[in-house]
Order: sequence, then C-alpha cells, then structure tokens
Amino acid sequence: MSLRVVRTPLARLDILEQYVWYGEQSDTELAERYLDALEAAFNDLSESPELGAVRDYRNPALVGMRKWQARKPFDKNLIFYRVADESIHVVRVLYGNRDIEGLFGRHIKD
Repeated sequence: MSLRVVRTPLARLDILEQYVWYGEQSDTELAERYLDALEAAFNDLSESPELGAVRDYRNPALVGMRKWQARKPFDKNLIFYRVADESIHVVRVLYGNRDIEGLFGRHIKD
C-alpha cells in the first residue's frame, strides 16, 4: 500500500525557492527536471517509507526525522520527513551543503 505524501507549507516554499534558483541559474527545463526528480523520490518514499534513515540531531524538535535525497542529478537536495500512520509528512527539502539544523529553527511542526 502506498502512503500519501503531504508537503508542509515550509517544504513547498523550499521546493519553490530551489525551482526558481535552477530557473535563474540555467533555464526552465532544468527547473522542471528538478521537480521531476523530487516527485520520483516522493513516489519512492510513498512505496517504501523506511528508505530514509532516521537522523540523530541535537535539536529535540528533529527527533524521528528521516532523510532521503532527490533522484540524480539532484541528489544533493535532501528531503526531511516523518512517517505517520497513513502518510509521509515532508517537513523540509533543502540543499545538502547548508546549515541543516540551523534552517529548521526551533519550531518544527508537521
């Protein structure tokens, strides 16, 4: 059974910002390929939610957070999510070379 993938408002904003960045740095075709790579990764997680390893972060708000990557060539874009009973909650989608814990802030909600 596939789980429903729910993107939080913050994850949607992350995706939009990265889409715009790819479009500005290259072109719309690259930005569209980025979205396709993310959707493929979301589909993978929907079928196998345990793909992403549970990460160990100092911030207590991040307990139980899993991490997975977008499909190549966008695999430096990381998907942070939690698994609920019947859905996957995508909390953030961030470029991996950033201060991940700092970007989450203190208030993480699904």
